[in-house]
Amino acid sequence: MFKKLFRNFAKSSLNEIEHNPRRRGIISNSAITFVIHQGYGGTVIETEYYDFQNDQTERNLYVIPDGQDLGAEISRILMVEHLKK
Repeated sequence: MFKKLFRNFAKSSLNEIEHNPRRRGIISNSAITFVIHQGYGGTVIETEYYDFQNDQTERNLYVIPDGQDLGAEISRILMVEHLKK
């Protein structure tokens, strides 16, 4: 199941993602960018956070299998990301 999910995710080139103007968004110290990718067997949530003090971008991937409440899982992911800061 996860092989199919990540196969579709891997098809998008990093070069294409980095130059996507929608990824720029609002520049803020507390902004977390969410990108949702649909796949076979579930959903991949990509989070991105830019740390201005260290000049680093942190990205994380979360996999939500089909059948789980997407809203509750996104809420949990948001809480985890805020606790990491």
